[in-house]
Amino acid sequence: MNPIQVLAAVITKDNKILCVQRGTHKYRYLAHKWEFPGGKMEAGESQEETIRREIKEELSLDIRTEKHLLSHTHHYPDFSIELHTWLCTPLSENLQLNEHQTFAWLEAKDLKEMDWAAADVEVVEILMKSPGQRIFLNSTVWSLTKVNGGMREFERTGEYPEYLLFYLEDYKKTWRVKLRNDSQNGILKMNKKPQFEYRYINGACWIRDINETNFTEIQFYSFIMQD
Repeated sequence: MNPIQVLAAVITKDNKILCVQRGTHKYRYLAHKWEFPGGKMEAGESQEETIRREIKEELSLDIRTEKHLLSHTHHYPDFSIELHTWLCTPLSENLQLNEHQTFAWLEAKDLKEMDWAAADVEVVEILMKSPGQRIFLNSTVWSLTKVNGGMREFERTGEYPEYLLFYLEDYKKTWRVKLRNDSQNGILKMNKKPQFEYRYINGACWIRDINETNFTEIQFYSFIMQD
């Protein structure tokens, strides 16, 4: 039997992720589990059409689809699904629970505290590997693609951003950098002393701690949306 095509939305706001909890279910292994909202694709729909329709039906919430995150197949005891997960942005503040019993906005590091539906666990693991290391710039999404020579490399989707907004979670420190051209280097200071170096080159961004020699171990950079 072919897997059921299902869409899920990782909806982010203020550096937090929307999580929803199922109610009762005919399969006990899905009852009261946490998941990312979404549902089955209908004939003739694109993935983006499905996710927008499902979120509107489940949460009475309008969203913007930003970027495909991953697709994977999961086999439950009674059926299989191919889950396509998208990063999304809410277009309004209010949501209404039409199918779920409760919801929570969580930081990536706190996702492991919830009892997740098995198909969503792979998504949770990806989000927790690099908590906060996704850049939301002027409604443009950047995603961590690889570590290149010890520096964090990102890819861009959407329009050319006017500003970079760097947020250091451990110190609650934010830097706002204006982009003047397609290639730009700069230094970020703490206590008036150089602390971090960034490089923006033609749609990719790198950052490193200038006091370290092995940059691959740096974990605390995060990036948030600037409207």
